[in-house]
Amino acid sequence: IQLNSDGSFEVVEKLTVDFTEARRGIIRSIPVRYAVWNTGGEQAIREHDQGVYEILLREIDVPGDPFQVFDEGDYVNIRIGDPDVTIEGRKEYEIRYRVWGALNQFQDRVEFSWNLIGTEWATSIDQVQFRLRFPKAVDLSRDDVILYTGQRGAQEQQATFDLDRQAIQGQTRGRLEAYEGVSLALRFPNGYFDSVEAPTRVYANRFFVAEHQAVVQVNRNASLSVEETYLVDFVQPTDAFTRAIFHFPQKDGRGLEMYPYLEIDAVWTDGPRGNELQHQITRGQSGDQLRIEPRQGLFSGRRRFTLRYTVWGAVAPDGEVAHLKWDLLDTGQGEPVEQSSFQLRLAGGTAFDPEKVAYVTGSLHEFSNMDHRFEPATATLSGKTIRRLLLGDNYGIFLSLDGHWFDFSSLPFEVYARNFSVADFRTDLYLERNGTARIQHRLQTDFVYGFSPNDFQPYVRTRYRPPLWSIETLPDPALPDWSLLSPVYRPLIFDLQCGDEGPCDARHERNRILLAPSGPGAFSYEYRAYGLLRENGDRYELQFPALYDLGDLVRGGSFRIHFPEAIDSAEVELMASTTDGTRLPTAKWATYLSGELPGYLLPGDQVMIDLSFPKSYLSGSSWGLFLQLLWKNNAWLAIPLLLGSFLYLLWYFFGRDPKVVLMTRYTPP
Repeated sequence: IQLNSDGSFEVVEKLTVDFTEARRGIIRSIPVRYAVWNTGGEQAIREHDQGVYEILLREIDVPGDPFQVFDEGDYVNIRIGDPDVTIEGRKEYEIRYRVWGALNQFQDRVEFSWNLIGTEWATSIDQVQFRLRFPKAVDLSRDDVILYTGQRGAQEQQATFDLDRQAIQGQTRGRLEAYEGVSLALRFPNGYFDSVEAPTRVYANRFFVAEHQAVVQVNRNASLSVEETYLVDFVQPTDAFTRAIFHFPQKDGRGLEMYPYLEIDAVWTDGPRGNELQHQITRGQSGDQLRIEPRQGLFSGRRRFTLRYTVWGAVAPDGEVAHLKWDLLDTGQGEPVEQSSFQLRLAGGTAFDPEKVAYVTGSLHEFSNMDHRFEPATATLSGKTIRRLLLGDNYGIFLSLDGHWFDFSSLPFEVYARNFSVADFRTDLYLERNGTARIQHRLQTDFVYGFSPNDFQPYVRTRYRPPLWSIETLPDPALPDWSLLSPVYRPLIFDLQCGDEGPCDARHERNRILLAPSGPGAFSYEYRAYGLLRENGDRYELQFPALYDLGDLVRGGSFRIHFPEAIDSAEVELMASTTDGTRLPTAKWATYLSGELPGYLLPGDQVMIDLSFPKSYLSGSSWGLFLQLLWKNNAWLAIPLLLGSFLYLLWYFFGRDPKVVLMTRYTPP
């Protein structure tokens, strides 16, 4: 081991391995993530004190042998060997790597602590020799050295060492059994190393942010005007720089979920071809990502990026107050940030208590790495980070403002849409004389940032359960039940088509048929369903959703129910309501009924139609369809029927006593 003044050290491990059976090589596992246990003693001073600390392994090499490096939990694994070559007998390996972040800083000293041999080797080791060279001469005593052997936690001293001003070297006295190790600790005076922390560049995979500044103006229309500047150092040529926006949980006073929505004004850089940039916003499970790419080539060296945009949905009304939640910094890729600062200004000025400002991480824990101050004269809150952000940390700001100061009438609909919204829907349900319903759906969709086939998936339900058995979020409609014993009911679904394209691109799941629209905008589909009508005396009843819950916002829509012939409005009863009980206005016409959604339909809601009309409006059921319906819902009864038939045949031919005619000659007396 070669200790360096910058706080890193280089390790060269030479292993002589005896393979007692054919193997392809070895795996060297090195722990890089450690739990920090509070034992009541003095704790090391760390830049990030989160219950764990990590070391970094860089420049890994195995000269002369093929190898692969992969992470697994708290370990970095080095798989050494050729998968096509087996090894028997003695084999020598040399493993090289550089370690950062393994020195421990205390108030009066710096400690080097390293497991020369870890306690997880599942084999014996005949002998261990080590040498550790210092970066410069230092006077250490034997009291500054701890050298232990044995299993984890043991303090055996079955090893010897020699110490001078330049190095320490030693060896074990005997053989190490499986799961026995050797650990070495040295105590150095404060100031001996130039640094005990790894430089920011070492933490970077593709780039690191040397400096970040954000200026946020809170506007009366409940929007944020944001300008951010990133000074970025690319450690390798990279195809994109990203700004992630984490979605902190946000609801308005009605309990409706709100999501930040960005309108990009400008993105530029001061490097070569500064204006030749392209950007794209996408939405993921936990937030949005703004991806900035060069139109040609790759990013390299140092570049300064400036982003200017408007944010809606970060300020939510809640009665007398308004809550602001905004993600001030998030690179989205776990890349490190050396320093971040912000200014938050209130346009026109509005009162708030700076002592009630909270800074939080994406996991909603307190973000203590912040120094801030408030200037009442300009209603400006400013702050900057105290330490680097090294492990993919992001931070946001929470504060409450005077709700009467804002005008929320300009909020765009996108702030209530998770991925898309249905601008309008039209459902037509045609009742045919044999009881079949031909159902047509037309949807006009708008996506928040762009079409994603994984987010917008209309569907047709194929299985229903009574409300007490429902596995869906919403209760199932009250349908007839032609299942003899099963709680699951399956109406006949057939003739499924999408628009003028013919058969749909569909995927069958257990409870539904998922449809796959080819793009945004208008999408229509239709199908026939038999088995939706319930009989109640001399009337038919129908309860069915005008539109299934699509998992996102519906801004408007209507439905119509068509009859085969003219109807008497006095004989027909119609009611339509949303899941929360809101009644829809309905109308009755000569041959159809209609209803219209008066406002938004929120995620998790649906419109349920309740209809009752005389049986005389339909000519009766189709026996062919009825028998198919019975078979579809009771096909499982064929299993005991077939089993009984098989057992009967088995008994008939092999199990019963055959009746044999006995022929006898009888002579009367």
